[in-house]
Amino acid sequence: MISTRIPTQLHRGSIAISIVPLQAGRSKPAIWLEGAGSTCCPWSKMTNGSTCPNRWLDSATVPCLVWLMSVRFYQPDIFIHECVPAFPSTIFQTVLNDTSGTQMKNVYAVDRPEFSLMLPGKSAGHAGDYDDSPSDDLVLPEWALCTKFFSPEDLGVPHRRQRCYTAGVWKPRFPSLNFGLVHFEHEFFRTLELSAKVFFEVDPAMASQGSRPMISAQANRLETHLVRAAEKGLCNQDFSEWRVPVAVVNLLQSNAWAAISTTSLPSLLRKGRLWDLTSGAEVGEVSVWLAQGFPHPLAGGLPDCLRADFSFKCCHDESSASGSVPDLAVARGGGGSSPKDLASGARSRLRVGAPQVHHGFKLSDRLSLVGNAMNLWQVTAVLVFAFSCVGSPDTDSKSGGSCGGNS
Repeated sequence: MISTRIPTQLHRGSIAISIVPLQAGRSKPAIWLEGAGSTCCPWSKMTNGSTCPNRWLDSATVPCLVWLMSVRFYQPDIFIHECVPAFPSTIFQTVLNDTSGTQMKNVYAVDRPEFSLMLPGKSAGHAGDYDDSPSDDLVLPEWALCTKFFSPEDLGVPHRRQRCYTAGVWKPRFPSLNFGLVHFEHEFFRTLELSAKVFFEVDPAMASQGSRPMISAQANRLETHLVRAAEKGLCNQDFSEWRVPVAVVNLLQSNAWAAISTTSLPSLLRKGRLWDLTSGAEVGEVSVWLAQGFPHPLAGGLPDCLRADFSFKCCHDESSASGSVPDLAVARGGGGSSPKDLASGARSRLRVGAPQVHHGFKLSDRLSLVGNAMNLWQVTAVLVFAFSCVGSPDTDSKSGGSCGGNS
């Protein structure tokens, strides 16, 4: 395994990248799947490129370019990629399928590098200069690509998070591939019948109306949103009666950006503080994890087996002492398995309990983590769609047949 770390400036750290080449003796029917999410700042409409004005030439895009070239070289069976809608998804066609010109086009693989590596005009093991005309035994890129723009709301989940998802399939591996076989929108889109209140009802922090201290700037924004809600007729003048199920705002955004969301949870950000005007409470950590499709051990209604499998470390005593989040036994209704039984590993840095814990992520870090995450509802839909279209893998990876499906 080749493992390295690529430094990034935006997230004050580094991104771990591991490349695990397939072994020649591994089982052929197994499928190599890769998932990636690119840093969105260069393409975000909120920053309008101000954070990363150089777009593809900015350091924030280096990990994406490295990953793209690794896909070109290693040729995984399937990949999925996520970013904001303004991400130029044509880059996949340019890097993976366009063999014209010479810029960044001299990276090829034949039947994957664990068997042999061919550069244009040369056989494996030969060093030195090479011409830019492909040799007879060179397998040129053959990727079927499909890009979809959608939100969890389109899937019937009350969370607004419009994203661009691209699925790529290595065509010689799946001769029966046909992206037209399944109509994505017809099979996966649903009418939105629920509101974000469904996330609040199983969140113990929302039930207790617990919240963090609020600075003056956030209090001023909250007051402005309340006045605006009354002007829009969402509530009466003293805010005691509401005509909408929820009214969620982001107190860390300027009022020009932070609209009042009356049905779905607004798009989560790396830095955000969501507040529900109807209940007068901060949207709890449990709610945002659930909106992103991830279970949380403090959420009501989850079976114990699911809590045990999810990688939080439960801090029973710290939870009780914090006063902001009920302890695990109370959240579960009392009795049953101990927090130690429900913890899935002592190494986990995701801790349920006090917002400031020495051995784990702070609450703000956990909220940043989930705000940056891909939405599991969307990822699941794209994966099911891709697997529904590829059919059975070709057990002879050297056959290199042609495929149906658009590229």
